[in-house]
Amino acid sequence: AVTIDTGHEVLLTGATGFVGKVVLEALLRRREALGISRIHLLIRPSHRGTPAERFTAEVAPSPCFSRLPAGWTDHVDVVEGDVTSPGCGLAPDVHERLASRVTHVLHVAASIEFDLPVHEAEIVNVGGSLHLLEFARHAPRMAQMVAVSTAYVTPHPGDGVLPVHEALVPLSRPAEEIRDAIRSGTVDEDDLLRETGHPNTYTLTKCLAEHLVVERRGDVPLAIVRPSIISASWREPFPGWIDSTAAFGAFVALVGAGHLRAVVA
Repeated sequence: AVTIDTGHEVLLTGATGFVGKVVLEALLRRREALGISRIHLLIRPSHRGTPAERFTAEVAPSPCFSRLPAGWTDHVDVVEGDVTSPGCGLAPDVHERLASRVTHVLHVAASIEFDLPVHEAEIVNVGGSLHLLEFARHAPRMAQMVAVSTAYVTPHPGDGVLPVHEALVPLSRPAEEIRDAIRSGTVDEDDLLRETGHPNTYTLTKCLAEHLVVERRGDVPLAIVRPSIISASWREPFPGWIDSTAAFGAFVALVGAGHLRAVVA
């Protein structure tokens, strides 16, 4: 008899980053409780090596996974791809295999550079999200897509802080129109930021991505999560773990090294 695996299969992006590692560790630690049979990591090749080499060098040795049972990598499948490319850069046979099996998409990958030119930030943060959504639309077993955004899609209001609601942030014009202007190069970056009120291209493009995945989601069950400033782990995988100098990590490093003794906030 042929045994058909009916467990959940997760496609995770961004596993080489700090948040991606935390997500991967949590999925593996709770694998049996969540009914997960396989986790597919979408990793792009780079000057540091092939996706498999990057996983071996940049992900697997991390202290983040030190408390998992031996053999945890047996539940992980590394696939070569790139969220900025149509079809997520997957080879046709790999795309077909994953689309037939994946039940959950967790899109964590993003460019978090605040000063990236807006057209480059759009390619990663907007284009990448839409490519993952398109993949989810063609996956018949799809039960949930989660897109990681940021709390700062809401522009800082200036004097006084207004409540941030769990709703799309109003834009000055349709998100598709703004995206078209960015892609065609017919908009000045500074003018666009003044128009939307966003302080940088990161928060702007994440805001656009939210609008566009919601508008195009069709029948895909979609959830958007908005983390705030990323800091060290509270409890899991273990208290105080951090491997990123982005966001609050730089403050942690400076305080720990004795270079920063006071933070006025």
